[in-house]
Amino acid sequence: MLASADRFDHDGRGPWASVNYVAAHDGFTTRDLVTYAGKHNEANGEHNRDGHGDELSANHGVEGQSGDLRVRRLRQRQRRNLLATLLLAQGTPMLLMGDEVGRSQGGNNNAYCQDNPTSWYPWEGIGADEEAFRAFVARLIALRRAHPALRRRRFLHGNGRGPAGLKDVTWLARDGKEKRLEDWRDPANRCFGLLLDGTAGPDLGADGEPQADDLLLLLANAGEGPVAFALPAAGGARSWETLLDTAAEPPSPARHPAGRPLTLPGRSLRLLRGLAAAPAGTHVRRAGRSQSEPSSASPSSVKAS
Repeated sequence: MLASADRFDHDGRGPWASVNYVAAHDGFTTRDLVTYAGKHNEANGEHNRDGHGDELSANHGVEGQSGDLRVRRLRQRQRRNLLATLLLAQGTPMLLMGDEVGRSQGGNNNAYCQDNPTSWYPWEGIGADEEAFRAFVARLIALRRAHPALRRRRFLHGNGRGPAGLKDVTWLARDGKEKRLEDWRDPANRCFGLLLDGTAGPDLGADGEPQADDLLLLLANAGEGPVAFALPAAGGARSWETLLDTAAEPPSPARHPAGRPLTLPGRSLRLLRGLAAAPAGTHVRRAGRSQSEPSSASPSSVKAS
């Protein structure tokens, strides 16, 4: 999520040196990652011996396509989770062509010899579910473009601090406090929070002006069951507004009071923005606004003016 500074933060490199991806031309597509537990390369004529066998995939109860609505909804959510972690992470995202509309290769992870619908891109005729998924990916890209805090030009180490005293990045436990060593070592702990202070050492834009951004909070729950996550009362935030919720698509622009628990469903990710109390109609300068964000008449976000 932070562009692997341990690998790339040297010789003047920035987070852009970390190329992040879920799927590539070799291996499963993102849709196949949540549809097949193993490769199905029989059509390649090598008795399924070709292609690597470590896809780290899951079929969620049924191997291959399924008419079970529960299975299909879980797979769609997992696809949203995978692409959200990709497009909300620091670094350079690489999106495999067709993943935005759920392209499948039928479980074939080595389709180099398939000059047929297995490897072709479906330019036309995608269904309503995939049109909705393409709209979700578009919202993700819009959020990334609107918020410089999601695409810093310098690595985040927790050293920079904003006007409110927050670190540029803070990893949070479910109690809303900074993660402790025992939290990282707990194998049963599958939930985390990532707090990004967009006012801490802001980057400079192409025009040389500082790009101050909002206070953002990313919550992720990889477990199967719901988790109560305490929303931090930090950096002047009195409430948190949902910008993205992979468990509710499209998301409700709900606001949640700081210091109170928020129930995060199993296998879901949520992006929120910290809001401070402000008189109605107060104009607040923003770094940008995504399609899912409110108008300037909404409560002000927490950031430097």
